[in-house]
Amino acid sequence: PEASKGKLLSPPPPPPAAVAAAAAAVPSAAAAAGPSSSVGDAAGAASRGGGAKPAAAAAPAVRAAPQAKPVAPAAAVPPGLGDPTALYLKGVSEMETANWDAAIQSFAQTLQALQAEPPDSSREQRQAFAAQYLAAVLLLKAAGTGAGAKEAKLYRYACGLKLDDKHSLALVKEAVLRNKHVGNYR
Repeated sequence: PEASKGKLLSPPPPPPAAVAAAAAAVPSAAAAAGPSSSVGDAAGAASRGGGAKPAAAAAPAVRAAPQAKPVAPAAAVPPGLGDPTALYLKGVSEMETANWDAAIQSFAQTLQALQAEPPDSSREQRQAFAAQYLAAVLLLKAAGTGAGAKEAKLYRYACGLKLDDKHSLALVKEAVLRNKHVGNYR
């Protein structure tokens, strides 16, 4: 389904050798059980007087799992997106020079590149971290160079994001200065 977006909802199918071994074991188990078993094979039905079923219509007691198509492993670096780490570092450097549009673009590309990687806990943590930086850049861009109460509050919101210590401390200092200047003492 589209809702799963690549998440594996059931265990992977067994390797072909295990499926072949399981299929080979089914006829021998039915033959060993004999005609008086409750397996429901054609020989047992005929001996009980229930009418003979054709051998092709008799269902085996254990069905082999259907073969799934092999899924190609995702590439470590998605084609056309670039390395997520390099994109993140570019976004940080653009953010530090107040080039908001380039930083937004770099962090958005970082998130796209991370989304294309195979899912794991490390990827999710890196996505969350890049999303925090994207949110910080969007707040800083919205605050701009304005000196009003609205802009000062945006800096307060940016302080709540989980960023590197260097950036968090710089945001806290700037937020304190701006909020003191406009009288936001809450």
